[in-house]
Amino acid sequence: MPKPTKYYSSLQEHRIADYYGWSVVVASGARPFHPGDVKSSKWLAECKTHTKETDKLTISKAVWRKLSNEAKSLRKIPILFIDNGTQKIDNTWAVVQGRCIDGQGFENIDAPLNVSEGQITFKHSDFKPLYKGKKAGVSIFVDGNTLYIIRATDLQEIVGEK
Repeated sequence: MPKPTKYYSSLQEHRIADYYGWSVVVASGARPFHPGDVKSSKWLAECKTHTKETDKLTISKAVWRKLSNEAKSLRKIPILFIDNGTQKIDNTWAVVQGRCIDGQGFENIDAPLNVSEGQITFKHSDFKPLYKGKKAGVSIFVDGNTLYIIRATDLQEIVGEK
């Protein structure tokens, strides 16, 4: 019998929290006034995973907007984590505001994206080789703001809380 989606979500949330030294939000953002899945004193994160390994990853603009509004209300910086279902930090991507990586030595790289009104999709297998040996990000635009898709492992030096 397959495990419920919540099982995989909880694995991802704890993996992210442990990796960065953050904490998991009680009830994983399901309670009023406790938004997000993982947080620190400075950051509020939403985590998205899959129940089995997949190559296609999706960034929902609605999820980003909701997270951004929640983070703003708490005076925190939003981060959206997406993984390919392997539950490995090396296969996890972070969506961050451009200002978070400005001056951090990130190279802006061009990668294939499929952008629609409500979402941005990309293939893990297309992105992974582009980042090899580089500290890089792929820029995307949501509501006139520049966001970057970076490797979750490259975010470690930016958050600086571990």
